[in-house]
Amino acid sequence: MHTINKAAGKFNKEGQTFLTKPTIKCIIQMKINLLKKYYLALFFIPFFVSCVQNNDTNFPNTFTLNSNQNTGFSFGTMSVVNDTINNYAADFVVVPQLNDSGQLLTPILIQLKLRSNFVLARQFDTLSDAKNYYDSYITFSEDPAKMDIYALMIKPYQVWVIKTGDNTYGKVLIISTKTEYLNKSYYSEITFKADLLE
Repeated sequence: MHTINKAAGKFNKEGQTFLTKPTIKCIIQMKINLLKKYYLALFFIPFFVSCVQNNDTNFPNTFTLNSNQNTGFSFGTMSVVNDTINNYAADFVVVPQLNDSGQLLTPILIQLKLRSNFVLARQFDTLSDAKNYYDSYITFSEDPAKMDIYALMIKPYQVWVIKTGDNTYGKVLIISTKTEYLNKSYYSEITFKADLLE
């Protein structure tokens, strides 16, 4: 079970977490930017090539997503896909997480329809321990009631279980993360390994 940094997430009366206002503003701005990019894509080119796949790690099915591109990850195609406001093709996208003061914290994962699709299975201190656990995690064994609308405080060596748009489950091993203020905007990036569960 994962813990929420109180500076990053808040709790309502039922004990569920919700996002801070600066993070919500960031998500809204992301949706606006996605919509703009969607209409530009319709005008200029019929199809965007997805972002980097199969990075320089020793693992197959390794991908990189960032918050500045019009992309997300789909377990259905096991690839990075164009994710617009209109088609919600991805099972998750990455956005920056901010606290109430607007301080950049970590990446977070969301599905743009804001469904309860995320649960942290385990977190480790080393990549080798995380990879061993990830490889042995074959079938969904989490409590569905513990699934959240977003995956907060994304850090390296976490293993997340994510419900897909097809109502199956996938697993994600976070290999590395990056957050920074880049070109006058907040930027987040994750490199991860992904597979479907049985």
